[in-house]
Amino acid sequence: MFIYIEQKNLEIISDKVDNAILWDIDRRLYRDKFELTDEIIADSYKYSYKEYEKVLVSLGQKYFSNGNPEINWDEWYNKQYNAVGAGL
Repeated sequence: MFIYIEQKNLEIISDKVDNAILWDIDRRLYRDKFELTDEIIADSYKYSYKEYEKVLVSLGQKYFSNGNPEINWDEWYNKQYNAVGAGL
């Protein structure tokens, strides 16, 4: 999901998730901005795991027992995007 959300409109996500949670994740990412990408991801997961879990719950995405989403992320995103009213 990390790489996926880099390429999409984050307003869809921020509309569904408590911004304080996103700020906590963002603060961790910013703090590590001079590290290698693999280190940033590892640290973010290590220190922000609970926040990521809250994000995933807030998004309403359901998962199979093997951890794969029931709806792929492109389909989920398009469904959310299309639900936003025109002009927003």
